[in-house]
Amino acid sequence: MTRFLIYLFVCHLNVRSIAQLLPIKTFSTEDSLSHPQVTAVLRDDRGILWVGTPFGLNWFDGTRFFQPPIQHKTGQIHIINFFKDQHGDVWVLSFYNGIYRYRDAVFRQFLPNADRASNSNTVFSMLEHAKENYLVATDNGAFWFDGITFQPFIIQEAMPSVQFHSVVKLSDGSVVFAGDSCIYRYSRRNGVWNNTGFLNQKMLIYKLFTHRNEVWRPQVKAYTFIKTQKTLLRKKLKMYLYPGTM
Repeated sequence: MTRFLIYLFVCHLNVRSIAQLLPIKTFSTEDSLSHPQVTAVLRDDRGILWVGTPFGLNWFDGTRFFQPPIQHKTGQIHIINFFKDQHGDVWVLSFYNGIYRYRDAVFRQFLPNADRASNSNTVFSMLEHAKENYLVATDNGAFWFDGITFQPFIIQEAMPSVQFHSVVKLSDGSVVFAGDSCIYRYSRRNGVWNNTGFLNQKMLIYKLFTHRNEVWRPQVKAYTFIKTQKTLLRKKLKMYLYPGTM
């Protein structure tokens, strides 16, 4: 863990110095970018850079931006995130328009709640729990997704239908959700998923990420470290501040 913290701190300290050394070019709407606010970035197996904005999807081939044809229900597609699965397919996560899979040069749309209001089709995060078995965090709870249909994450017990901003998988197969101001951990035993940890952080949680079997929550000036199941039952978590923020 010490090496991992050093890596984070070095990256944080060197952002400005690297920017001063490397030839940096700023791109804007004048370069055909659909909107100046960038919400997500991903590089696919072709080397194309995917750039998401509140007003659509952009591809960048190293020279220019262009917008691939992608259908949507609202006036524009507000992109939240990208996800690349084991097959190299790229998924586009959006507000109100669910998710899109890009495969064989075709976009296909999938809606978690096709019969409900559009805000129920906002997808914030997804992961591939097993081959072609995805877990999706939405504005209205969590769902399993087999590439065609959506099913509630948990049927055996009541799960809060809250807005889940992020979901990550640990090395033991358990999953951790960030929902509004709370963090939930679910583990599978004898084929049944059960809540094995809960933590109320009293602040909005937008993103989680993992390192080995550890969960980290980035903040403006620090990283919160959630190491074990017991940690999820504590009221206070250990916090690592960026250098110079004291």
